[in-house]
Amino acid sequence: MSEILAADEMIREIFEKYNKRPLGWKVASDLKGNTIVVGPDSGYRLKAMAISPYENIGYGVRFDPKELEGSIDTYYQFGFRPVPADLLAEILKINTMGTETEQGILGRILKKEPSPLDRIGPNIGGILGGPFLQHPDLRLVSKAQQELDEKLRMEVDREFIRRHPLRASIYR
Repeated sequence: MSEILAADEMIREIFEKYNKRPLGWKVASDLKGNTIVVGPDSGYRLKAMAISPYENIGYGVRFDPKELEGSIDTYYQFGFRPVPADLLAEILKINTMGTETEQGILGRILKKEPSPLDRIGPNIGGILGGPFLQHPDLRLVSKAQQELDEKLRMEVDREFIRRHPLRASIYR
């Protein structure tokens, strides 16, 4: 197994790799603090625990993306796409979700190739990030992901106990 790294460190690495090669990324998350990020040549599994709205504890590991081939595919590639001001104004005029107009506008944006964040200039209307695949429980994607989840959960729990021993004692 790869070494366990702090989530902050891993996220920096993901963004550096994304900025060098923004094509071929997929991101999936669940409501249990799990995120899987798969790039063209590397995979990342992150586990986070929200301590407050301003603080998280998280760890992650690298894995071979071939382990998940076909498990988290999406129609559009994940990425960040600049949204020109006129198109952003069109989006903001839409009042109802799910209209053909909205789907058409978002589809047009998502069909564009993702851009490196460091090449998106300040003179745009906004940035559309995604798509993110929402999964009910990423531990169920594969046996390897279950094992990674358990190791990361133990690491997050240890750090929670270290940082907040009194709060952690409530849950024992």
